[in-house]
Amino acid sequence: MRWGRLVMSNPMSAHEIVIQFPKPYPVPCDTCEDERPDAMTAKLRATLAHEERLREETGELLRRQDTLALEFERRLLNGLEVIARLLSSQSQTATTPEAATQLSVVACGIAAIGRWQCRLNNSDQ
Repeated sequence: MRWGRLVMSNPMSAHEIVIQFPKPYPVPCDTCEDERPDAMTAKLRATLAHEERLREETGELLRRQDTLALEFERRLLNGLEVIARLLSSQSQTATTPEAATQLSVVACGIAAIGRWQCRLNNSDQ
């Protein structure tokens, strides 16, 4: 067996540490011996083609995710606008001034939430 030698010395002391360890032997690749270079090249090309298909699918999924996020955002903003308008119209037909004021305040709050949501989305893009 061949042995390697590692000598470590500390500049602060006069001692040296010697570690002996076996040198590794080259290990033959069992799977590569049976295959010709042409077969390995074909496998590599097939793997690369598969990776490219996966990248394309990932890109398509990311585009779909972006589309769904935009659609969700539009629906959310439309829903908030509908709620604000319903509350505003109810405040105009309220029987007491206190109820009208409360409904108007809530309608303004929901409209403000919609505006802030829109601003947040515009700053993200």
